[in-house]
Amino acid sequence: PKKKLVYIFSIIFFTLLTLGLILYRYITFDKIVSLAHLTKETKVPILGVIPFVESAMDSIDKKSSSPISKIVVLKNTKSRVSEAFKKIRANMKYLEENHYQVVATTSTVSGEGKTFVLINLAMVHALLDKKVVLLDLDLRKPRIAKSFNLNNSTGMSKILSNNATLEESIQQIEGIHNLDIITSGPIP
Repeated sequence: PKKKLVYIFSIIFFTLLTLGLILYRYITFDKIVSLAHLTKETKVPILGVIPFVESAMDSIDKKSSSPISKIVVLKNTKSRVSEAFKKIRANMKYLEENHYQVVATTSTVSGEGKTFVLINLAMVHALLDKKVVLLDLDLRKPRIAKSFNLNNSTGMSKILSNNATLEESIQQIEGIHNLDIITSGPIP
């Protein structure tokens, strides 16, 4: 064997293999890496960025082995997370329609933090003495009742099937004024 030819062939082969791997990773890359990347790809206004909170979902629901979202804005009102939610609340005032009445969260995959964001955003608005009604419309994997330790025997599923009225389904949280919750109700 010719050593020089083997070395040259090896260098060319591994260089092409590396470039192919980089090209494959570039084509299949589907993560958002920065706020600049997000604003470049979409025209949606960014209201704020919530820092990662590891302890936000530290307790596990025994029935479904899924994390239960925590209310972090009440524990430390000056923390980075609380300030991020307050910033989002303030930026919501400056949207084109100043009098928003409905805020909805959705995602394609479970576990992305919809419940965490909703309960903390609702709590931040309630702390500002605004009347807030939090609806749990997730009829597959409801989490809001567990997060607030509420009874889930009546709620949206019973309202939609005409087995309960709206007034019967509204629940209040002790010590938290201006926040009413309608849970998902029994899973259909």
